[in-house]
Amino acid sequence: MALTITKVAEADFGELQLRINTVLFDASYPGGGEPVTGRDLGHRMGRLYHALAPEVGNRLVTFALDSGINNAGKLKVHDGAAGCFTAPGLAIGSVSKAKVLIANTVTFTLPGSGTFKSKTTAEVPFTATTDDIAASAAEARQAWYVLSLLADGTPALTKGTETGGTTEPVIPQAPAGQTAIGAVKVSVAAASTLFDATTDALDRAGLTATYRDLQSVPSQASEPLATTDLTGFQVTLISIGQ
Repeated sequence: MALTITKVAEADFGELQLRINTVLFDASYPGGGEPVTGRDLGHRMGRLYHALAPEVGNRLVTFALDSGINNAGKLKVHDGAAGCFTAPGLAIGSVSKAKVLIANTVTFTLPGSGTFKSKTTAEVPFTATTDDIAASAAEARQAWYVLSLLADGTPALTKGTETGGTTEPVIPQAPAGQTAIGAVKVSVAAASTLFDATTDALDRAGLTATYRDLQSVPSQASEPLATTDLTGFQVTLISIGQ
């Protein structure tokens, strides 16, 4: 068996048995879930009715009985969505007003990862030319930029679609594999000069910058993981059976 199961506690309630075990996964987690039986979990007759485990980090373990029987099932591991657990406190840069300040240390998880990560304060530049906003003599122009973190904590700004006049732009999705922690909207007033993402201070005349923290806790789990290495991943499993 690819699981190491260790008894923590047990109690009987008439014919029903409550068992609490730690379950340690290894490198050979199969895509369809890890098989487990009632006897594996310490139920004397081997009958297994239900099992559950608290969420660990950004991972969730679910249990599904095998069809047509009540003594075996599969433990399925899911990765949660990306999460930002502390407000980054986005603001105009203090060293360079052409950059976006992450004022607070951020705790976050990446898509498909149960590991908590931390990003310290930083000032994040825009990308030259790509992040520019053209000026218009007739109307205001604006765009949202999502601020996201890569696996190593490197911050990045990604520009969304520009809009004109009173049409509100949309905050873009973070690039694949990154976690969104905030966003900044840059608006260029009508008849002003373009927003030069390389050099323009975010508080210069003709520009308005709006900062938004995107603090969030993952609320949805992914589909069960494919075959993967789960070495060191451990949950506390509560089961009911006979």
